[in-house]
Amino acid sequence: MCLQQLMSDFLASPKVNVRSAADAPLNALISSFRRNPVYQPSYNGDRSEFQSAFRTAVSQDADKYADGVSEPDHLNRIVSIADDLTEQFAPLLRNGRMRIGTVQKGLNLFLKIRWCLDRTGFVVPPHCPIDRGVLQEVGIYDSWTDLDDIDTYATWISTLRSKAQAQRMSLSEWELRVWGA
Repeated sequence: MCLQQLMSDFLASPKVNVRSAADAPLNALISSFRRNPVYQPSYNGDRSEFQSAFRTAVSQDADKYADGVSEPDHLNRIVSIADDLTEQFAPLLRNGRMRIGTVQKGLNLFLKIRWCLDRTGFVVPPHCPIDRGVLQEVGIYDSWTDLDDIDTYATWISTLRSKAQAQRMSLSEWELRVWGA
């Protein structure tokens, strides 16, 4: 199947169902938080301010990403989002911390959606959203929802990228094909 069709199928999937760039931050939040214990179990307060901050954080640098960013800049962005959200919202977060795994899923999914929507106006994202299916595709059986170490994340990306390169694809294209399989 051609890449353009995979992109269209991804966006139209009931799991994604995104029609515009305005839908991307909310979809990134929903997909990152579903089946992921983000919140402190004892926290019963309002979560809307935190959810809004998460959506803003993953989407605020979209223009920089449209032209492409370096590997170190992307890794730093993930860490920065995790640290900033932890600083602002520690009392409502599980173990008082916004984990790297949750942030990477949200940011990378947002970028994937933008890439699929814009096709030619947005460069291929530097990474792909990492979840259980993608990790298992390369024989990694760790939990992305528990990940809170940027070096482990970078190792996972390296392993995934090697698999993609062996098939002569970008990491993002490879993940799109795995997701659609």
